[in-house]
Amino acid sequence: MLRHISMSQVQNVIKLAEQLNAKHPPDPNGVSSPSNPNAYQGYRQDEAPLVAAINSLSEHARAELMALMYVGRDVVSGSNTVGTLEEAYTDRLREASSHDTHQIADKAPALPTYLRKGLETACPGC
Repeated sequence: MLRHISMSQVQNVIKLAEQLNAKHPPDPNGVSSPSNPNAYQGYRQDEAPLVAAINSLSEHARAELMALMYVGRDVVSGSNTVGTLEEAYTDRLREASSHDTHQIADKAPALPTYLRKGLETACPGC
């Protein structure tokens, strides 16, 4: 069950990450931002709506979004490093920093998958 972030907020982040990925397809190695300085500036401009959406979330909602991302990442990778959504949320809240927004946004290539898998696993009725 989501307690601090709404389903519509999660869906909005997924949509914005997908839009960014459509404009800047990730390379096969998973690198999201281009190395060419001109392309990098364009990427950062196109990433701005995703960053703004994440940044607009409360600290608790951002921590829950990151926890959901980590739960989904564990499902995709087949590991179990974060445990439950509640455990991951508690860890994220304890370790919250000003870098959380960019840490989430930097996962844009895999973010939609991670969030969907996290929802399926931690919030099956959502």
